[in-house]
Amino acid sequence: MLGIFDRLLVWLPEHLDWLPAETAGYAVVPAVVVVILVVPALIVRRVLPWIGRYLVVPAVVVLAGAATAVMLVVDLVCTGAFRLLGLPLTGAHYAIGDWTIGGARAVRRATRYRVHQAGAWLRRFSRLLLLLAGVVAVVMWSRGYCARNPAGGCAEPIGQWWHAVDAALRDLAASWA
Repeated sequence: MLGIFDRLLVWLPEHLDWLPAETAGYAVVPAVVVVILVVPALIVRRVLPWIGRYLVVPAVVVLAGAATAVMLVVDLVCTGAFRLLGLPLTGAHYAIGDWTIGGARAVRRATRYRVHQAGAWLRRFSRLLLLLAGVVAVVMWSRGYCARNPAGGCAEPIGQWWHAVDAALRDLAASWA
């Protein structure tokens, strides 16, 4: 997943051509860091509730409907066999259909309820923990950059950016002295 941020680090300077080259060079790494800090919050607060509501619930409805159809076909075959042999239908034959329909309804209702609860909980998830997860992701991205992109003279993006900014600030301070 961190490779996506590596691609963003390469892609962004090409699309910041409206900025002066030096300014764009200083803006790329902070922009990637901001994206990395925002992604956990976006995933937890927006994407996961959406997935639950629009993918999990419909999938459970379809699966419950398919299971219901299979059980009702089994019930139909059993009932047809009893009638073909002239045997009386028992209470179990009627109960199979009732249990099947009731079970499917209960599964759908419970899934909707739990997904709604989980979505509400995720929307209220701690901003501090999401920020901490973003900071961990930034550190992992920067530390693993050279391992993912082995090149001669590879440097961690944040360290390289910090040295460039530090050198620029020293030059700025020296010109005022």
